Amino acid sequence: MDAAGSHSGHLALSLDGDLDVQGGRDDYVFALIGHGGLDSDGHPTAGQRAGAVDIKVGGTTTLTEHPDTSDASIWPLGHLVSTPGEAGAGQVRFITGGLRYDTESAGDEVLLTDLFVDRFAPNLAHGNVTLGATGAGGMTVAERFAYESNHDFTLLSTRDIRFDAGVQNDGSGAVQAVSGWDGETG
Repeated sequence: MDAAGSHSGHLALSLDGDLDVQGGRDDYVFALIGHGGLDSDGHPTAGQRAGAVDIKVGGTTTLTEHPDTSDASIWPLGHLVSTPGEAGAGQVRFITGGLRYDTESAGDEVLLTDLFVDRFAPNLAHGNVTLGATGAGGMTVAERFAYESNHDFTLLSTRDIRFDAGVQNDGSGAVQAVSGWDGETG
């Protein structure tokens, strides 16, 4: 399928177990849960990307790049667009029991690092974003999550939410954090 052009439609992924997402073996080969693609130079293809992306993982989500490639072998969650204003409405909801970036970590908490922020924050340009943790380790904002958006960003955790770094929106969208969440609403 040609990834160029306009793509729309609600994408939903719901798993009781674990989800492993690994970038490919070659540069610009990636694992994407959303609409879009990359051209031969590694740039997002043109076209409108619209529709909600709803990912719910009961176990641990592991996001890794293939060890034999450069950073161009990525794992985007949400739509890939060539210019931020080009996307249509695209709310992203990502709920997981745990989140890790290698196969050695325990993965019982959702740990937000610079790598995750760099790859996930662009979703806020296109719609509201909800990030939830349902594992025993709760959620930790380990490194600064800074962005500018008119869309809302919601952090949910069935346990606690720890802020080792700040979350800052220079736009008008709300930033909300709820610990003790019931795991279903919101």
